Amino acid sequence: MANLQIGDSKPKSIYYGNNKIKEAWLGSTKLWSSNVPTFVAVGYSGFIAYSSDAGITWNNTTSGVSDDLNFIVASPDLFVVSGYNTSYILRSTDGITWTKVDTPFSNVDSMTFAQSKFVVVNGSSTLYYSTDAITWSSVTTSMYNMYSIEYVNDRFFATDGSQAWYSIDLSTWNYFSVPTIYPNVFGGGGGTYLIASSSTTNQIIATSNNGVNWTSSNVLYGRRVYDIEYGNGYSIMTTINDTDYHMVAKYSAATWSYSMPDLVRKRRLAYSSTYGIFGTVASLNYNFLYSTDGITWTTVTNAFTKNPTSIAFKE
Repeated sequence: MANLQIGDSKPKSIYYGNNKIKEAWLGSTKLWSSNVPTFVAVGYSGFIAYSSDAGITWNNTTSGVSDDLNFIVASPDLFVVSGYNTSYILRSTDGITWTKVDTPFSNVDSMTFAQSKFVVVNGSSTLYYSTDAITWSSVTTSMYNMYSIEYVNDRFFATDGSQAWYSIDLSTWNYFSVPTIYPNVFGGGGGTYLIASSSTTNQIIATSNNGVNWTSSNVLYGRRVYDIEYGNGYSIMTTINDTDYHMVAKYSAATWSYSMPDLVRKRRLAYSSTYGIFGTVASLNYNFLYSTDGITWTTVTNAFTKNPTSIAFKE
């Protein structure tokens, strides 16, 4: 907040986010708000909810569909949502009003946004991309059954669950050898790259400073990784073991640390640079959790009215 000494009849404080004025206050009274949702969560039976105050309060909105929704990603201007075994996506500029758009693909396994493109893989050798989530183009690769894709630092990573590739531009893909069993989740930032295994019996994390040479270690004690998100100078990941016991792991300056908040199926992560917080959803108890450091978490109980599966933040 920046205090403005400009008289009692004028706003005394404003809140900036992403170089834009988001709110103006006079004492404890909010005079104006951009009212653009920060976090948006999706879930079962077409559930969508949004929050304009960093996840403290949530409001349901109408998606127009009844299918289970599994992914949401955000660009600076757009939210895009996919569903389980559906041949459409939902798009929204504000997180409140949603439009259904038919797609040339179905059954989205993974989705990301980078290089001004939304990129989708669906368990085939073809990936799809779009700048507006309306018109889609495709790239056929030599990969087999791609089901995970992510952009880290300066490149895209993809896997079929046993091998991994990277690409700078989505057109040319390069195979590389990583010291993990069943590579599944990619993440990192700030010049660091991470690859996690989907195996709970052979859980390996591979780290790299250049995306080419990798070092592995068994640091997650038999847990597989759901998601990795980078912010505040470190990577946070949600994990699970075979008995549904969850843990959050933090990787910072080549050091690992752990916490176990609200141990009921945490799913996807999102990071807000506006608020400097990580957010995640607990899908079996309708809760939203947030943290600045990935170790100490605050729980917003009963934030949702249906089971959430994924979350995104639009600056």
